[in-house]
Amino acid sequence: VAEDVDLCWCVLRAGGEIRYEPVAHVAHTHRLGLVAMLRRRMFYGEGASRLARDHEAEIVPAIFSTRTLIAAAGFWWFRPWSLALAAAMSVWSAASVHNTLGGSKRLTVRIVIKSQANSVWQLASAVLRPYAPATLAVLAATSTSSIGRRGARIVAVAAVAEGVRHWWRQRPPQGRPVNDLPSHLLLHRADDLAYGLGVWKSVLAERSPRALRPDLR
Repeated sequence: VAEDVDLCWCVLRAGGEIRYEPVAHVAHTHRLGLVAMLRRRMFYGEGASRLARDHEAEIVPAIFSTRTLIAAAGFWWFRPWSLALAAAMSVWSAASVHNTLGGSKRLTVRIVIKSQANSVWQLASAVLRPYAPATLAVLAATSTSSIGRRGARIVAVAAVAEGVRHWWRQRPPQGRPVNDLPSHLLLHRADDLAYGLGVWKSVLAERSPRALRPDLR
């Protein structure tokens, strides 16, 4: 598993070049059954620790600056104090970017908004994909507490919102049929959970948390 990614990264590290060749025609036998597909997704996740061992700088489950991570978490928690904290982190980021750019207010606003939006979605994706098994375990362990119940509601909202976004971004070209949204949401979430289980299986097998270590800057 992950031998193709490993090969590409080794070629690049050696100074080679990877390019898409549209003249080539490649056949691939896809897993069409649901169980077979989910087993394959889990198998793909099992390559995470191997890649982290050999290419640690290239494979991380998430990349955040500390400020954008705090702001994203504050947004998802969606309480007055957490939203205020998110706003404060965004203002802090804006001041830093503004100083770097030398006073371009419009560009500063665009950069901070785009960066923060990306962090919000990346946090949701990380919680629901590579960290999904841990997310479910924490929610199960805290299900009787008020924080746990609120956390479960937030994860449910994030699961639907991120799934709708994924459905919209993956829609086929105009004129081709579109997957119905409910089915896409269920399959997308099952896909992410299967992949996450594979990642955690590889982490336990390698006895190393490298594949789960985010890049905080």
